[in-house]
Amino acid sequence: MEDRLANIPPPFDGIGFLDEVEDVVNEPLHYKLVLPEGQKIEAIDYIQAVLGNEGTVSYCHGSALKYLSRAGRKDDFAQDLRKAAWFCTKAAQAYEDMCMEDK
Repeated sequence: MEDRLANIPPPFDGIGFLDEVEDVVNEPLHYKLVLPEGQKIEAIDYIQAVLGNEGTVSYCHGSALKYLSRAGRKDDFAQDLRKAAWFCTKAAQAYEDMCMEDK
Protein backbone atom coordinates (compact mmCIF):
# COMPACT_ATOMS: atom_id res chain seq x y z
CA MET A 1 0.00 0.00 0.00
CA GLU A 2 2.79 2.44 0.89
CA ASP A 3 4.43 1.96 -2.53
CA ARG A 4 1.18 2.77 -4.29
CA LEU A 5 0.69 5.94 -2.21
CA ALA A 6 4.25 7.06 -2.95
CA ASN A 7 3.36 7.28 -6.65
CA ILE A 8 0.46 9.68 -6.06
CA PRO A 9 1.61 13.21 -6.84
CA PRO A 10 1.40 15.84 -4.09
CA PRO A 11 -0.63 17.46 -2.62
CA PHE A 12 -2.53 14.20 -2.15
CA ASP A 13 -1.73 12.31 1.05
CA GLY A 14 -3.90 9.23 0.45
CA ILE A 15 -6.77 10.59 2.53
CA GLY A 16 -7.43 14.14 1.36
CA PHE A 17 -5.86 17.08 -0.36
CA LEU A 18 -3.24 18.67 1.87
CA ASP A 19 -3.81 22.18 0.56
CA GLU A 20 -7.51 22.26 1.49
CA VAL A 21 -9.39 22.88 4.70
CA GLU A 22 -12.03 20.20 5.19
CA ASP A 23 -15.70 21.06 4.82
CA VAL A 24 -17.26 17.88 6.22
CA VAL A 25 -20.70 18.65 4.76
CA ASN A 26 -20.11 20.08 1.29
CA GLU A 27 -16.70 18.68 0.32
CA PRO A 28 -15.40 15.98 2.68
CA LEU A 29 -11.77 15.26 1.85
CA HIS A 30 -12.27 11.47 2.07
CA TYR A 31 -14.60 11.63 -0.96
CA LYS A 32 -12.07 13.31 -3.24
CA LEU A 33 -10.26 11.06 -5.68
CA VAL A 34 -7.17 11.40 -7.84
CA LEU A 35 -7.44 9.63 -11.17
CA PRO A 36 -4.39 7.86 -12.68
CA GLU A 37 -3.95 10.85 -15.02
CA GLY A 38 -3.68 13.13 -11.97
CA GLN A 39 -7.12 14.72 -12.29
CA LYS A 40 -8.91 15.48 -9.03
CA ILE A 41 -12.61 14.59 -8.85
CA GLU A 42 -15.19 14.12 -6.15
CA ALA A 43 -16.81 10.74 -5.60
CA ILE A 44 -20.29 12.17 -6.33
CA ASP A 45 -19.11 13.25 -9.82
CA TYR A 46 -17.83 9.72 -10.47
CA ILE A 47 -21.11 8.28 -9.19
CA GLN A 48 -23.10 10.58 -11.48
CA ALA A 49 -20.92 9.67 -14.47
CA VAL A 50 -21.53 5.96 -13.84
CA LEU A 51 -25.20 6.04 -12.78
CA GLY A 52 -26.44 8.94 -14.91
CA ASN A 53 -28.91 11.51 -13.65
CA GLU A 54 -31.73 9.08 -12.85
CA GLY A 55 -29.44 6.85 -10.82
CA THR A 56 -27.94 9.88 -9.09
CA VAL A 57 -31.40 11.05 -8.03
CA SER A 58 -32.05 7.64 -6.44
CA TYR A 59 -28.60 7.48 -4.83
CA CYS A 60 -28.94 10.98 -3.35
CA HIS A 61 -32.50 10.31 -2.20
CA GLY A 62 -31.32 7.22 -0.33
CA SER A 63 -28.34 9.04 1.15
CA ALA A 64 -30.58 11.87 2.39
CA LEU A 65 -32.85 9.31 4.04
CA LYS A 66 -29.83 7.69 5.68
CA TYR A 67 -28.63 10.97 7.21
CA LEU A 68 -32.13 11.90 8.37
CA SER A 69 -32.61 8.46 9.93
CA ARG A 70 -29.36 8.54 11.86
CA ALA A 71 -29.36 12.26 12.72
CA GLY A 72 -27.63 12.76 16.03
CA ARG A 73 -26.79 9.10 16.52
CA LYS A 74 -23.37 9.03 14.87
CA ASP A 75 -22.36 12.63 14.23
CA ASP A 76 -23.69 15.98 15.33
CA PHE A 77 -27.47 16.28 14.78
CA ALA A 78 -27.18 19.55 12.84
CA GLN A 79 -24.32 18.18 10.72
CA ASP A 80 -26.40 15.15 9.72
CA LEU A 81 -29.28 17.46 8.77
CA ARG A 82 -26.91 19.57 6.65
CA LYS A 83 -25.62 16.42 4.93
CA ALA A 84 -29.21 15.31 4.20
CA ALA A 85 -29.95 18.77 2.78
CA TRP A 86 -26.82 18.56 0.60
CA PHE A 87 -28.00 15.26 -0.87
CA CYS A 88 -31.52 16.67 -1.42
CA THR A 89 -30.03 19.61 -3.32
CA LYS A 90 -27.84 17.31 -5.42
CA ALA A 91 -30.85 15.09 -6.16
CA ALA A 92 -32.88 18.14 -7.25
CA GLN A 93 -30.04 19.29 -9.54
CA ALA A 94 -29.72 15.86 -11.13
CA TYR A 95 -33.49 15.67 -11.54
CA GLU A 96 -33.57 19.07 -13.25
CA ASP A 97 -30.71 17.99 -15.52
CA MET A 98 -32.64 14.82 -16.35
CA CYS A 99 -35.72 16.88 -17.25
CA MET A 100 -33.61 19.12 -19.48
CA GLU A 101 -32.26 16.06 -21.31
CA ASP A 102 -35.83 15.07 -22.18
CA LYS A 103 -36.53 18.38 -23.93
